Amino acid sequence: MAASLTDEAAASLTDELVPAADEPAPAPAEPAPPTRRRTRLLIALRRVLLGIGIVALLFFAYVTAVRLAYALLYAVLLLLIVSWVWTRYGIRGLDLKREAPSGAYEAGERFTEHLVVTNDSLLGLPWIEVFDQAGIPGYNAGRVLNLGAKRSRRWRSDGTFVARGTYTMGPLTLATGDPFGIFRASRTVLSSGKVVVYPRLVDATPIVGRHSGATGETVPVGQQVDTPPEAFGIREYYPDDGVNRIHWPSTARLGRPMSKSFEKYEGNDMMIALDLDRGRHYGSGDDSSVERAVSLAASIAMVGAERGQAVGLICSDAARTNIRPGRGAPHQTVLLEALALAGADGVDGFDRVLEQALSVRGNHTLFVITPEGRDERWIDRLAGASPGNVRSTIIRLRPGAFPQGSRRPRRVTDRAVWWDISTGDEIFVTSSRGRAPAAAEVPA
Repeated sequence: MAASLTDEAAASLTDELVPAADEPAPAPAEPAPPTRRRTRLLIALRRVLLGIGIVALLFFAYVTAVRLAYALLYAVLLLLIVSWVWTRYGIRGLDLKREAPSGAYEAGERFTEHLVVTNDSLLGLPWIEVFDQAGIPGYNAGRVLNLGAKRSRRWRSDGTFVARGTYTMGPLTLATGDPFGIFRASRTVLSSGKVVVYPRLVDATPIVGRHSGATGETVPVGQQVDTPPEAFGIREYYPDDGVNRIHWPSTARLGRPMSKSFEKYEGNDMMIALDLDRGRHYGSGDDSSVERAVSLAASIAMVGAERGQAVGLICSDAARTNIRPGRGAPHQTVLLEALALAGADGVDGFDRVLEQALSVRGNHTLFVITPEGRDERWIDRLAGASPGNVRSTIIRLRPGAFPQGSRRPRRVTDRAVWWDISTGDEIFVTSSRGRAPAAAEVPA
């Protein structure tokens, strides 16, 4: 095996004809499995030594003509035949079923899967290796076990999706051999599902503000002023809309309920510009600036989507991600999948991102997320080039951790706000579960 099972991934184990219990009783700890390379080297060494022994025995029998030598030679040859047949017959009777998670998850979310190995042959298999090639960081569902004839073994494996991205649950490789360790055979079971791990979502409400036009500048310093909303259009009626929101003339004309749409909560579109130029970000793992930036972008997008705003995304990555503003669950999925795969691999694309973000027409709020280290002259250019219908929120990520409560926005212009946020900020400690589309049910 590639690595020993961790306590999280270690699971209970039962040996029965037909596994029935969904939660088997815990089994004693098993020894750390060998690596695949080590196993192959041991088998190859045994074959070489066995070959040398057969040649030496054949030479000794030919020279001495002793019956015992010939008997030993025939016994060794018979052993080779039996071992080869045992191995081939055993691997053909092996079957593996993997009840793996699928669908969408969020980084940091736990999952559970069940695996069942069945030996349909009439021969017992003294050792079976299960190699997991899913490639999920810090997780391995494989193990080493043995099975009697016509028996099955089931185990549960728990893990955590620690990093965003796309993963396939498999393939799995089954390997077995004869009791003497002379021959080894393997077969591969294809992947049983695909999982998309979205960025970790945090509570971005302090940055976004309590309504679409606030851009967060008044939230930390006092209570949001409850200004009268201004209706700017109509939309389809939602079941949770109050009666006072119904636009009766349009309802009578169209023959179905229609609601008034207010700019205070729904009028402004949201555009997110994410700096993913290569060499600009710092750190590694979940605390790196690129992971924090992607997490903030996803969280801001989900806040806007929950408020009914049209949300768009532009990134300076190598893929030149450019998603026009849109609404609805399918559009949320597109945004989150793009951020799940985004990497800091762009080449001098930040200027292009700013130009594209400013070219979006209509009232909208622009969020620019970038790491520390850029020449701040681009901020003046952004403020000077912003049309009157665009509000800008600039988020600069800095290394380390600031004192608690020290995060404060500062105004650049009357339509632009600047935030300095550290990668160790308290905002990244509290997760905002439930904003992403629901994960698929894990089979029990």
